[in-house]
Amino acid sequence: MAKKKSNSNNPPFRLKSQIKHAHQSHFLHYINELTPELAAELKELTPKCEELFGKFPVSIDRESFGFWFYEPDDDEEQRQLWWKIGNTFRDCIWKESRERSLVGWLDYLRENDDELKQIHQIEENIDKEIFDYVESLPEEKLNSLREIFASDYTIPKESINIQNLRFSLWRVQTNWLFENDENYRKQMDLKYSKLEPLTQFQNDFDSLLKKFCLEKEWLAESVFRAIWNGTGKLQMEASFMEDIPGEVTIEIESKLKITPPNHLFDRDSIPLPNPFRYQERYWIYFPFDYYEEKAVEAYRKHLHDYFKIIKESLKKHGYKEPQGDKYDYERVKWLVLWNINPLTKDELLQEIADTTGNFFDASTIDKAFRNFKKYDLPVRRATRKRN
Repeated sequence: MAKKKSNSNNPPFRLKSQIKHAHQSHFLHYINELTPELAAELKELTPKCEELFGKFPVSIDRESFGFWFYEPDDDEEQRQLWWKIGNTFRDCIWKESRERSLVGWLDYLRENDDELKQIHQIEENIDKEIFDYVESLPEEKLNSLREIFASDYTIPKESINIQNLRFSLWRVQTNWLFENDENYRKQMDLKYSKLEPLTQFQNDFDSLLKKFCLEKEWLAESVFRAIWNGTGKLQMEASFMEDIPGEVTIEIESKLKITPPNHLFDRDSIPLPNPFRYQERYWIYFPFDYYEEKAVEAYRKHLHDYFKIIKESLKKHGYKEPQGDKYDYERVKWLVLWNINPLTKDELLQEIADTTGNFFDASTIDKAFRNFKKYDLPVRRATRKRN
C-alpha cells in the first residue's frame, strides 16, 4: 500500500496563531512591495549599526535573500548567533524593553571596540584589587567599615554584607580616581562618549518606526534585522506557535487517564498519547506482512482514539475545523497604503476603486482595520500624517 502523504502546514483546526501569522506575513509582504523608500532608509542606517555591533553575525547571501527567515535547529553556534541578534534588539534597540543601563549597553558595544575593551580591563583590575583587599581584612576591620558605611546609608550595620562593602569601597576608589587621576578621568569620558552613537542610532530607529507606522515589537525587530544585515528587506518568521489553553490539556489528560507532567512548559502542549503495545503474539504460521498489517491497524486505531479525544476537547473549547481561507488579504494592502500615505478615508477608497475596480464605503475600511488590531497590525490614526 502506498504511503499517504500529509501536509504539516494544514492543521485540522483553524488556529488563531496561524491566522495572525498569515496576516502579519501579508503585511510585511506589502510593506516591502509598496515602500521602496523604506528599504533605502534602512540601508542608510546599516553602516551606523555595523559600527556599533560589528558585521551581521549570521552569513547571508544578499542576492538571494528571501522573505522568510528560519532559526537554526541543530547548529548550536548558529543558534547562539540568532539569540545574539534578538538580545541586541531587546536590550539596546527596542524602546519598550531596552535596558536604560549604561553598563548593559556598554557590554554590547565593547565586543566591537578595542578602546572599550582596554577601559574594561582597567575597571576589572580595580574590582579585583578591592575584592582582594576586602577578602584580606580581619573581622574587626570589617566591622569598623560596616559602622562607617552604616552611618552613610543610615541603615543598621548588621544589614551590610561583604558585597555592600565591596561596592562602597569601589565607589570611594573610583570617585577619588576621577577627581585626582587625569588619565582615569579621560578614559571615563571616552567610555561614556561611546554611548553617543548608540543613542543617536536609537533615536534614528525610533523616528523611522514612527514615520512608517511600524511601532509594534515584532515589526521593529524585523526592521532591526533588515538594517543590520544590509538588505533593507523585512523578513517574517517562518514558524508560529499556538498556546493551548490549560483547561484543554487538563481535560485531555483526564480522558487519557495519564499523570500531568511536572514541567510547566509541557502544560501548554497537547499531552502525549498513552504508550502502545500490540497484544497479539506472532505465530509461526502467519506471513510477516500479515502480522505487520494487523499490528499497524491496531496502532492506527490507538492513534485514532487519541485524535478523537483531542478533537472533542478542542471543539468543546471553541476550536473550529477549517473551511477554506475566508480571509481577504487584499485588505491588508489597504492598511499598508493607509499607514504609509497621508490619505483620508475618501482618498483611500478612491485609490482602491482606481486600482481594483471595486467600490466600498468607509464603514468597510473601519471594520477591516478594527479587525486587524487583534492580529497586532499597526493602524495609524486618521489625524496622523507622514513626515
